[in-house]
Amino acid sequence: MKLKSMKTTKADRTAREKQYSDPLVEQDTYPYGLTLRLDEETIAKLDIGELPDVEVVLDLVAKVRVTSVSSNQTTGGGTRRSLELQITEMALAAPAKASAEKLYGG
Repeated sequence: MKLKSMKTTKADRTAREKQYSDPLVEQDTYPYGLTLRLDEETIAKLDIGELPDVEVVLDLVAKVRVTSVSSNQTTGGGTRRSLELQITEMALAAPAKASAEKLYGG
């Protein structure tokens, strides 16, 4: 399975800024909802001893359950779709050296 970057492009952020023109709202690099926060109980369940340093890349494998599916037509003739997923099982580990080099280069 090939991982795909969820990072928004500068063009996407500019379009959102025009749509939501509040100058006080900073546009995120990644879309809303893609951040997972692991609490102490979850960290313990995943057997994470010492916390990793910031910016360390880890592999995440997860099973999810679809909790909501939505498709709406807009007045402009477009369609907006959404999909909500509940993580039900997951594993977190440092990437294997070969995998890390393949994904991120030397």
